Amino acid sequence: MNYSNDAVRIMTEFVEGKISVADFKMEFDYNQDIERALLNDPKCPQRTSYLHSGEGNIVRFLKSQNWLSASGQLNISGEISRFLLRYDYPFNPTDQYSERFKFLLDVQPSWLDILDEKFLDDNIIAKIPKEIKSKTEKIKWSKNKLKELFTYETTYPRWIQSPEWPIKDGVPLHFIRQSKNKEITQFHFINKSTNEEVVIEQFT
Repeated sequence: MNYSNDAVRIMTEFVEGKISVADFKMEFDYNQDIERALLNDPKCPQRTSYLHSGEGNIVRFLKSQNWLSASGQLNISGEISRFLLRYDYPFNPTDQYSERFKFLLDVQPSWLDILDEKFLDDNIIAKIPKEIKSKTEKIKWSKNKLKELFTYETTYPRWIQSPEWPIKDGVPLHFIRQSKNKEITQFHFINKSTNEEVVIEQFT
């Protein structure tokens, strides 16, 4: 295959957690050897996920990922790991991407499921007290913090589709109630700072 050993080294260091996602993103964007290696990969199967997402090859698939999100980082590291495995390149993969993704799932109740991972990073993960060491205690602390931030009048919303809790200027709105009119369910929130009401609609 027509690419340098340096490309393999960089990809290996990424999946081993020796270089950051930001550093690997820069290499991925500007190091043509990495793109050449991934595109000229005769062993790469034509993945259903690429076809369904409209991505015809692994490079376009990786470029379509959110490199700042836990799910995106997990997808990216997974694809690079599979490339290295196909050619028997030795590496010791880090579990930091899967652990972060799992942590974000573990701390959130099903009625929340926040898509804004930056909010979670800034308001939950970054604020976990340093004296809390165990994973179990970190999860417990994070769950309690989320309950403090995402408040509701009597009960949490019973979403019809995926959760869509609104966050305004970095602050979650307060859930008041939900109502139903034929096939439309309305979820009523209020911004306690401005008393502005926000209504989220979901269809059955």
